[in-house]
Amino acid sequence: MKGRFAIRTRDESLEEFRRTWNAVQEGLPVLRRAGRSFSSLDVARKVLTAKRIDLLRAVRREQPDSISRLARHLGRDPRHVHDDVEVLLRYGLVTLKKGKSITGRELSAPTVPYADIELRIPV
Repeated sequence: MKGRFAIRTRDESLEEFRRTWNAVQEGLPVLRRAGRSFSSLDVARKVLTAKRIDLLRAVRREQPDSISRLARHLGRDPRHVHDDVEVLLRYGLVTLKKGKSITGRELSAPTVPYADIELRIPV
């Protein structure tokens, strides 16, 4: 599965919202748009940093059962890894699967729903 993201200005997003709102008001069907968007290339760069891309790759490759295990694998501070996972969660690049360890401790296993991430930049 491929994650599709686009760069869309605030005005483009507002225009799409306006069209959708008008269609709903008129009782017309509304098609769900696949993919997500960033408001600028700068925002995409801030979200998709080198460390976060490494994190995404490690999650797909290692399939850790917790964020702390992911942090150990990456050799990073667990708090920083947790913060990065939170950012990636907001953009739908990571999901968390809740579970319990054999000792009963609650775990959040990060997963990446995409094999590829595609960024479309209209010119």
